[in-house]
Amino acid sequence: MTKHSKSLAKAKPATTSAAATNTAKPATTSALATKTAKPATTSAMATKTAKPATTSAMATKTAKPATTSAMATKTAKPATTSAMATKTAKPATTITTPTKAAKPATASATATKTAKPATTITTPTKAAKPATTSATAANAAKPATTIATATDKAKPATTIATTTTAKKKRISEQPGQAQSATPAGRFTIGLDLGDRSTAFCVLDTDGAIVAEGKLKTTQAAIDQQFASLAPARVALEAGTHSGWISRLIESYGHEVIVANPREVRKIYQNDRKNDRSDAQILARLARFDPQLLEPIRHRTAPMQADLATVRARETLVTARTKCINAMRGLVKSMGGRLPKCSTESFCERVSADVPAELEDALRPLLTAIQTLNEQICCCDKQIEALATEIYPQTALPRQVSGVGALTALAFILTIADGARFAKSRDIGPYLGLVPRQDDSGDHSSQLRITKAGDPYLRRLLVGSAQYIVGPFGPDSDLRRHGEKLMQRGGKNAKKRAIVAVARKLAVLLHRLWITGEVYQPLRNSNRQASIKAA
Repeated sequence: MTKHSKSLAKAKPATTSAAATNTAKPATTSALATKTAKPATTSAMATKTAKPATTSAMATKTAKPATTSAMATKTAKPATTSAMATKTAKPATTITTPTKAAKPATASATATKTAKPATTITTPTKAAKPATTSATAANAAKPATTIATATDKAKPATTIATTTTAKKKRISEQPGQAQSATPAGRFTIGLDLGDRSTAFCVLDTDGAIVAEGKLKTTQAAIDQQFASLAPARVALEAGTHSGWISRLIESYGHEVIVANPREVRKIYQNDRKNDRSDAQILARLARFDPQLLEPIRHRTAPMQADLATVRARETLVTARTKCINAMRGLVKSMGGRLPKCSTESFCERVSADVPAELEDALRPLLTAIQTLNEQICCCDKQIEALATEIYPQTALPRQVSGVGALTALAFILTIADGARFAKSRDIGPYLGLVPRQDDSGDHSSQLRITKAGDPYLRRLLVGSAQYIVGPFGPDSDLRRHGEKLMQRGGKNAKKRAIVAVARKLAVLLHRLWITGEVYQPLRNSNRQASIKAA
């Protein structure tokens, strides 16, 4: 104070805001440069151990440094400019000298509680930019607050490049290379299953992509990815591999949602459809609302193995049908015609009617048809054994005339759990035996059936319905219902009647299965007759 006492004889001490003279402006916490001086640029880098920079401004040739003291405490002492950033900071006492070329004095400010001061010396030049961390002088000086901070609230200096702010991580499995494990936590994972590889997308709780890439569609790759992962929600589409993959992932404690592909229009109607986007869409839909995926249930592994016998028989029958149709077409091309007969007696009946010039060419087909007949017979025996020994509940659907061991076993194995439907009427839409709807106001369109669900079981039910409505079907409520619909006439009246009977047959089979009742062919007819008689 003694050094500047002469020049400050008539100057009043500035508290909180210094009274500016004709050529000097008041300094608050950081003093602004005067007309010929530009303030120093204070830059504080935010790193893990970020330390607030102390700026010392060097005076020019004709300017004398002004000593500014701003202490954020009750008893301010003259010192080099120091402003402590505390909640109870009080107005800083500023002493300035009335000089034209007054320049800001050194300024020191702490950024955080644990930060240590680092000394940074800058020289004011023409290209110097205004200090970003200093407070400008106003009419009324404000109390010294936190200076040299990057934001209003001090944040940790360490900046971790997470997937929410940084670029997306791409994890792709290389042959012979271990797959990177996804971070632990409650994640939502979308899987787009492929025959060779599977695309995946991992979302965190905020919906940000944590990881995405591809892995092999093998049990070893699935084990490596999901065995050590914390419980998560996994969404995938129904397909060839969805059964065993869903069972495997569930064994690790994850929640698995198997989506119905017919209900995910955003995937199969996407203009830029690819495996990566499909996996991301599945993950986002599962995270928002799993019911949007119309989840389905897979049968158990033993039931899947038993159903393979039914599928194998279907393949053999399809191959036999193609061989028989090929023989008939080849004979017609030579001017001949094979007689009508059953598939079991085809080889015996047509051998004499094959033209001589085609005998060598058609002999392999006759041999193949004979072999297929034998293999189909073996499959029928296996199916009968499964229906009677392992699945005795098939005896309940087999009470209905026209329903045999094959249809009953396929019905039980396809549905898997009869209690999954709250009402037996829900089985019709599940198997795609109900017409589509596109109603709007007074307009009601007549559309085809949806054909959803298992196509093979639907064909079996339609075949049983054709027998019930056909000439050999016994009298029953189902037959009477079909005949009533055929009497209405119209386009395709018989086909509509057969589909309607197949739908009623599916409802009846499910009802007999879950209740264990004895089938009464004319139950409804007898009930109506008794009501009329009463």
